[in-house]
Amino acid sequence: MIILTVKEFSEVFSKDNFKLIAGIEGKNNTIEYLNIQEIDRKSSWLRKHGLIMTTFKDFNSVDRILRQLEFYNDMNVSAVAMHLAMHKEVPKKIIEKADELGLPLITIPSNLPYYFIFEKVNKYIQSEADNLRKQVDEINDSMLRIVLEEKDAKEIIVMVGKFIKTPIYLLNDRMQMTNAWAGDKYSLSELRNLSNQMIDKDAELVKQCKLERKYKTTPVYFIGSKSIAFTVFPLINDKLFLGYLVVGISEKKYRHYEVLIKHAITALLLDGMRTNSIKQFIKNKDITLLEEVIHGHISNVNISEFTFPVSKVTQLMIIDTDVENIRNILFLLEDIFKEENQETFICILENQIIGLLTEGSSVDILCERILKNDVRIAFSGRLSSFSSRNLKRAYEQAKLVLKYMKTNSLSMVSWEKLRIDKIVYFLSEQPIFKEYEKSIIQPLLKNEEETTDLINTLYVYLESFFSLKLSSEKLYVHPNTVKYRLQKVKELLPNIDWNDIDTFMDILLALKLHKFNYED
Repeated sequence: MIILTVKEFSEVFSKDNFKLIAGIEGKNNTIEYLNIQEIDRKSSWLRKHGLIMTTFKDFNSVDRILRQLEFYNDMNVSAVAMHLAMHKEVPKKIIEKADELGLPLITIPSNLPYYFIFEKVNKYIQSEADNLRKQVDEINDSMLRIVLEEKDAKEIIVMVGKFIKTPIYLLNDRMQMTNAWAGDKYSLSELRNLSNQMIDKDAELVKQCKLERKYKTTPVYFIGSKSIAFTVFPLINDKLFLGYLVVGISEKKYRHYEVLIKHAITALLLDGMRTNSIKQFIKNKDITLLEEVIHGHISNVNISEFTFPVSKVTQLMIIDTDVENIRNILFLLEDIFKEENQETFICILENQIIGLLTEGSSVDILCERILKNDVRIAFSGRLSSFSSRNLKRAYEQAKLVLKYMKTNSLSMVSWEKLRIDKIVYFLSEQPIFKEYEKSIIQPLLKNEEETTDLINTLYVYLESFFSLKLSSEKLYVHPNTVKYRLQKVKELLPNIDWNDIDTFMDILLALKLHKFNYED
């Protein structure tokens, strides 16, 4: 794709006697392709941002040429180059119309063929690409020197901004503007105002850059008579998220400077890894301690050994999701807690996200934002105080909750909601209770293909406290069907005293264990 301005095109051919004779206000229009059109036709296929070369040979009047110029302007053509093979002079009305439209009009001498123009433009583009490559390599060397010499990252921002000649700045992981270069067109306060507009109106678009690890282009923002769109690049790798590099260029212009911007992102990430290594070291220490405690390798850890204020922890959370999705979920969690200004410790352990929540953690907001992402969130009971034993107990509680959720296809459950199922899920892990249900309801399990409906009906009936009406509603069958199935159950379990509370609990626990083991 050719990218040069009308002004640059005129300068390339200035020695060949090309002249920009009208529509000078459009001299900064970008030319993305060259095309020849000699036929008097208005085609919808015509792409925008092109330079149309023509003799207007097929146009039998000046009025038709004027209407064609209006059509070109409506189609966002960047410029028209009129070859003087047919018209030795450009009619005055055509010049006036081009000026009126602000559509650049260039004259091509009658002795120059079109192929000469294509060849010269291609040579110019190649030469510019070679120069750009050389300059980008030099800038890349300078950026790497800045990182190695541990200079301020702002020098990288200024260097890139000056070369591209456009505003550029960093947003940190809390979406606050840090290092910036506003350029000649904007003041620093205007750039900050534009950045605030972006965050207020399009914060979700910016966050998607991080989650998808792709750049995105924003809508146009205005300040006074000035306007600008930004392209936002996430500063992220497998170990680190620093924030965003925000550059005041369109997606098309980005392609022109793609290599330079990628070099800048690499340099900024290298600088970030250096400056964040101490923070990460401290957090890794906390992660190691947490792992030792929840797996029971340390029985009495001192609060002071943690950097995170664990004395404030009131609840433990486990988030389960696909391995491919886990890092994106971690980043999303970090964003949520930062936005809500909450003191929370989160990390990845054994392909699950572990979170230590403090008083005031907005669980409702968390669930609302994160449950859209195919995750399961299990919460422990509340910790009365911090100790190794309490933290390990909270972890075990959340693990049991997670098992319960998987069995029952649920997305979010807390320890308090489990009720008697807490005991069931604990018993399921004890070897001596491995076949507990068989000792209680063996006759129902002998030929399970035939008794599945009976087992489900008995389970629902007991959970509904012997209510035929409620049981039939839950099972979507007639009450008489429930009554018939219960009669069959009594025939298979003739020695059961249904009025005995201990028997009731025995059968209910046996059914719950069977349900868990069967679905697990």
